[in-house]
Amino acid sequence: MPGDPRECRQHAVRCAELAVNVNDVEFKAAYLALSKQWEMFAVELEGSEAMLSELNKNVENDHTSQ
Repeated sequence: MPGDPRECRQHAVRCAELAVNVNDVEFKAAYLALSKQWEMFAVELEGSEAMLSELNKNVENDHTSQ
């Protein structure tokens, strides 16, 4: 699925790992910021998936009640 929250979290973990292993303060900050962004993207995708699922249920209910 495009925009898989699990994949986003894997990227977040990888960025956090890179941050731990880099000595340059600016790179460390950049990797940590990327990690946070990937995690936020995962949360947003999960929220969107939940809304779409709810909308699909409503559409199905409307069709079956007619």
